[in-house]
Amino acid sequence: MKTVGITIVSHNSYEDLLFFFNSFMKYNSPTGVKFLIVETSKNNRIDDLEEHVDSEVNFQIVYIPNNGYAYACNYGLSHFGDCDILILSNADIVFTSEVMKSIRKSFNQNNYGSIIQKNGNGRTVTFDLYPQFKSLFTELFKVHRLLNKFQWYNQRYVYIVGAFMIFGRNIIEKNGLFDENFFLYCEETDYYYRLRNNNNALIIKDRYIIHTISSSIGKKFSDKGQLLESSLRYYYNKHKCAPYVEYWKVSIKITVAYAWITNIFFKKDKKNICL
Repeated sequence: MKTVGITIVSHNSYEDLLFFFNSFMKYNSPTGVKFLIVETSKNNRIDDLEEHVDSEVNFQIVYIPNNGYAYACNYGLSHFGDCDILILSNADIVFTSEVMKSIRKSFNQNNYGSIIQKNGNGRTVTFDLYPQFKSLFTELFKVHRLLNKFQWYNQRYVYIVGAFMIFGRNIIEKNGLFDENFFLYCEETDYYYRLRNNNNALIIKDRYIIHTISSSIGKKFSDKGQLLESSLRYYYNKHKCAPYVEYWKVSIKITVAYAWITNIFFKKDKKNICL
């Protein structure tokens, strides 16, 4: 059986972690799976998980300095260097079906990719264009939504959103770790861009997970706009490509205006996540 090491990056995400493990155990067997919770806050409430997580789950908790998402990912990748398959996951992931058998069947030490990710409203949020291929046109017409709707993935132009990343061991050994100059955002974009000429990418499309996009970023980082802009500028400098940061600023304003108008004239029924 292929061994799997799952690193869960958490920043004071106790409730998310409970949902993560409860949903995982509802559909999956923990046999051959090791979990490492990399906690970047100083809140030791995470220690209480041992009282609420199924005793069959093999997990450890480590507290590390909050030196960024890439730093936490690298800690986990190094920790599980002897596993066949390495998974990097956000804490705010909810499982909706069996996935571990599918991952073991589809992936080997030379593959990388993900499983389809959806948000709480059921919309696919797995793919996005590399920033250097974006423009005001692609942003205003929401090309990334079309990519997700039709589940179109080509590693030369599109990267996988980093909420649930799957890597074979040889991929990490050959390509190295994440660039820790990215504190938050774009770290997965940069890594997948380094893999753009590798044709061993896989996407499991007959299963999906829910990325609730809840706490670790949305609720706890008030300066996420500045962090994203900083990461984008570093990404462009690193890869020597023309920036679309100004396009991004304009598109954000238009998106906010569009959402405001839509909320006034149209009411959308939101789906609740049920375990």
